[in-house]
Amino acid sequence: MGAALIGSKELVQIFLDNSRPNVNAKNKNGLSVLHVAVHDTSEEAITADQADVVKLLLEHGADVNAQDKDNEGETPLMTAITRRIGAVSKRDPDRRADYVDKLIPVIKVLLADPKIEINRRDREGRTVLGYAEMAGAKKVTQLLKSHGAKE
Repeated sequence: MGAALIGSKELVQIFLDNSRPNVNAKNKNGLSVLHVAVHDTSEEAITADQADVVKLLLEHGADVNAQDKDNEGETPLMTAITRRIGAVSKRDPDRRADYVDKLIPVIKVLLADPKIEINRRDREGRTVLGYAEMAGAKKVTQLLKSHGAKE
């Protein structure tokens, strides 16, 4: 799971090839490997490599709709957006929309999975579209709507 957290495609590939892990196992915080892969909120984390790690995990059977155990029942897609909102709100709330829109490469990989339930709600009844709209992330909002997202 550490390789997913640091976003190293090569390390994740080696790990998947050599240890045949349960890619849907959850850590002590109730996060799946896919949640961990999208969890990093640093500017450096949003790279093509992070999207590649997410794609690799999905190709190895990671559940795109896995809900975390301890954080309101969020899916990996929700986690990606809510963590970015939370991180930037503390540092620079005026950049929140831009910060979330930088997730588009990762979001596109998640949306490409045919099993994604884009309108799934968390424990408080919120959808990923609601989170994107709350952030004012117009590009992400448009992308989600083009894939059938509803509030």
